[in-house]
Amino acid sequence: MTFRLKVERDDQDDTKVVKTATEQCPNSLKSEGDSEWSLKRNLRSDARSSKNFLTRARARKAPYSSADKKPKRDHGGKKEDVPVVLPASTIALYTAGVSTLIIDPPPNDNSLASRELLDRQIGFIPVRMEFHIREHFLYAGRPVICPAYKRNPYLPERLGDSGLLCSISQKVLNEPQWSLFVQVKRKKKVLWRYLGEYAFERVGGLKTTLFAEQSDLFKSQWAGKVLSSKKDEYSRMRARIGLRKFGHDVTEESIAEELDRNREGQRFDLTAGDVIGAMQGGHEEIAIICMKCIAYDHRFADDIAARVAVGNS
Repeated sequence: MTFRLKVERDDQDDTKVVKTATEQCPNSLKSEGDSEWSLKRNLRSDARSSKNFLTRARARKAPYSSADKKPKRDHGGKKEDVPVVLPASTIALYTAGVSTLIIDPPPNDNSLASRELLDRQIGFIPVRMEFHIREHFLYAGRPVICPAYKRNPYLPERLGDSGLLCSISQKVLNEPQWSLFVQVKRKKKVLWRYLGEYAFERVGGLKTTLFAEQSDLFKSQWAGKVLSSKKDEYSRMRARIGLRKFGHDVTEESIAEELDRNREGQRFDLTAGDVIGAMQGGHEEIAIICMKCIAYDHRFADDIAARVAVGNS
């Protein structure tokens, strides 16, 4: 089994490509009133806009290796997620003994659907990555996960494939199986493909050396997520980091007390450096979870395909 660091699918060869953008800045800052410098700045800006700054990233090389390189922004001005980069030896270790499931009879490949259709007709919860299908729908209560390649380039690529997921949340371990959907790009439109039923097993953690080897942008993005997210697992991590930083014992009781303080609007003064230090020091980690395809629900896939066909008619 092979893994490639790719995050977008191409409609011709079904591969995915990680794209990065670089941006140069003036070597020195001058007054806005200096018209000569302003002219040069504008000329440089025009030159930058006329070039293609997209480059292919390799699976064994961090896509952003220096502080002056920045991921491109989407139309809303938000930076794109920086993908994790794992050594080939780590991938082989964590996927050892996990084979590809042979799907027989062949799966229905006409089940590519927009997220809007899945939300409206199947009962997906908009925006959420992991959830249970909403009540009053045919598949109510079914666990579904829709991770993005942008942050997790080692997700399964084809039907029946296994893969790796990096996540602070470990809710996927609470269910015996999840219906996995992955993104596929078709004619500039993002669709979702059902890949099968997957079992999840925690096999390692992104911490110490593995975390230290990630790009600075990757670290800062994850640190920012830990500091800002309201999800329980992130709140608990902040509590543990704060307790250690200020010399308190980390126990279930002290964590619960800190969470109560948070609800009252009080919390430890933490920085991104505190989170990164906790990861590199081995105190905290991003879980590495192995994804194994254990079944394929043909009825589920056929139902989605039928709804897509009706929508396209």
